[in-house]
Amino acid sequence: MTARNTIFTFTLALLATVVACGPKISSDPEIMPPFSELAVRCQKWMVGSFENQAQVRANPDSPRLKLHQCAIWTSEMNALWVYSEEIAANSGYKPTRQVIFKITDDLNGGLLLQTYALSGNASRFAGSWRDPDSFKTMAPFELSLLGSCGLHLKKTLKGSISGGTRGTDCSSTRAGASYQTEELTLGSLEIRSWRRGYDASGRQVWGPSEGPIIFDRGNAAARPESIKPGSNHIPDLGPYDVKDS
Repeated sequence: MTARNTIFTFTLALLATVVACGPKISSDPEIMPPFSELAVRCQKWMVGSFENQAQVRANPDSPRLKLHQCAIWTSEMNALWVYSEEIAANSGYKPTRQVIFKITDDLNGGLLLQTYALSGNASRFAGSWRDPDSFKTMAPFELSLLGSCGLHLKKTLKGSISGGTRGTDCSSTRAGASYQTEELTLGSLEIRSWRRGYDASGRQVWGPSEGPIIFDRGNAAARPESIKPGSNHIPDLGPYDVKDS
């Protein structure tokens, strides 16, 4: 075999390896490429209204929270986007956290979920989960990336999507914290979110210590709408619930 043939054969093998290890592209006709099936499922499972009522009934000391999330900027081709609004009962039901998540595929077959702060006064978007078109007044480049707070997610053996931040580079100044960590697990009927803040010595200074906040999907019998605008197609959420993960 000549040197040229050897190089050509090696190149073909390398390309085949990259394709095999890369994310599987979604075949759902309702979802525009080039997003993977895992990215599409991640967004579908994030979108909806959630509440931790069952957790509060089991443990009255748990904070009562609501979570509303909607897909935005659905024509963007570089990522999938989700607006997230968290509301605490003791806040007079005003948003206590408003962020935008950017979902992208990584080369290892997993996902990167990055968190962005809204520019200006975020309260002007309070309740906009009811009207995702409200975000047409701004563009992704206007957002502020929240430090090194990206969540690295993968599909688990039981079918849920799970992961979290890495290391101590996700900064936080809340309640005297130096950094924060976040763990997230997504299922078709439930979202588990565990955010905690630590001081410079590694002592936890905010966030639940006993476990994650467990958000149950509201009206789980009603399937969320497809993320494709104007579509009546009802996507398959999948059979997975994270309770057994």
